[in-house]
Amino acid sequence: MAGDWIPIRTDLSSTQEVVEMTLMTNMSRAEVVGNLIQFWSWVQSQSEDGCVRLLSRNCPKAVLSQILTASETFWNALEKVGWVEFGDPQNPEEPSIAVPNFDRWLSNGAKKRLMESRRKRNYRARQDAPDLSRECPADVPKKPGPEKRREEKSNKSSARKRKRISDMSDEEYLAHLQARECFRHLNVRFQFGKMTSWCEVHGAEPTRKRFVNWLNRADAPMNGNGSGEVVIAQPPVKYANEDKIKAYQEKQRGSGTATEH
Repeated sequence: MAGDWIPIRTDLSSTQEVVEMTLMTNMSRAEVVGNLIQFWSWVQSQSEDGCVRLLSRNCPKAVLSQILTASETFWNALEKVGWVEFGDPQNPEEPSIAVPNFDRWLSNGAKKRLMESRRKRNYRARQDAPDLSRECPADVPKKPGPEKRREEKSNKSSARKRKRISDMSDEEYLAHLQARECFRHLNVRFQFGKMTSWCEVHGAEPTRKRFVNWLNRADAPMNGNGSGEVVIAQPPVKYANEDKIKAYQEKQRGSGTATEH
């Protein structure tokens, strides 16, 4: 299968089995490792349980020598170190080849376990947590995407803000509202007194939510006193005989000035 793979130990060439096979076959360790990789790859592609049943009735070692171009000496050595079994004990007449511990290294399930173990080791290395066990945990949390991180950050910020407001005293809360841009035109403390008086009359509870709604309905001051009350300036009253009175007063002042001279 294209793109398929098998796991190989990094210290394979220095294992005791490989060293013994080099002595039995007069092959170099590189040649032995190359033949092993070729053999395991072939078995993995031909079987799901590590057992390959041959169609030919010839000796399995001779068949393998034709397929994988390795001498029978190599297969004898491989059998002696315990990495291959020829023949089925249940059916001796049927030629077959079996790889011990196939489910530990070469099966699809084994490869999935190896990949998962590697992913978890990389995760621990990135987290730089030396106190964690080197044994694979049951599950490793996946890193959230950018959208989820922004949402979590926003939720945490809102939660902290709500908590700070809920911990404020009444004096701190009134000062907090007075500093808000939307309520600076109002006298928040004066409005709070009006709201509490209204609640006493109507038997309502003066909650902070009710007070915010109260401020939102309060009128903007027109006289600049910040109380929230609308004060309409009254025009000066003009009497009907006002002009005649002013003319008489001016005449009297002029007469008095002339008499003095």
